Amino acid sequence: MKHNLRRISYQVGLALMVSVATSNLYADEILDQIESSLKAYAEKDYKLALDELKFAEVQLQEKVNQENKVLLPEPLEGWEAEDVKTTSMAMAGGGTMMSRQYKRGKEKLKIEIAANSPLMGMMTMMMKNPMLMSNDPNTKPYRYKRQKGMIEIKRNRMDTKLLLAGQILVSLELSGLSKEALKKNGEKTIKQYLDKMDFAKIKEAFLE
Repeated sequence: MKHNLRRISYQVGLALMVSVATSNLYADEILDQIESSLKAYAEKDYKLALDELKFAEVQLQEKVNQENKVLLPEPLEGWEAEDVKTTSMAMAGGGTMMSRQYKRGKEKLKIEIAANSPLMGMMTMMMKNPMLMSNDPNTKPYRYKRQKGMIEIKRNRMDTKLLLAGQILVSLELSGLSKEALKKNGEKTIKQYLDKMDFAKIKEAFLE
């Protein structure tokens, strides 16, 4: 998604400003930054041109993040939810992660969407080869519709992971209940939240 955004900034954004630079009708802060970059480029001040584009890219990313907040579901009846959080994983080698916390009494659920992270390698290998899970009695293969994944239950935590298109990891961590209660009702709660998620839109938003 980051590379796509950069292409938008450099290709679409610059082309757009050529046509609207003379009109104030379309002016906003992002367009002003791109226009400043064009001006600096024309004056051969390439460092300033690049800095202005980087600033515009950050602002564009924020707009993308705001649009993507709808990808994490609203709370089920009886549940409460915190605001959606978006994190860049540049320090971990790249990628983007969105998360949201849900709560119902002592029961807690955290849903995360991680895309294009180099840290997904081992998890992807395990989910594509269920035999690798057989060594851990707390882990088992899981499938939601056509999406393959895995469930791990340890103590009072049920961690469900699904792999989308080989690049996107959807995680649902349910906690706050006993291990017996998780085994009895945990998957039902997980499925209810998965039913509220639009995987097609998630892929559209995060696939490179």
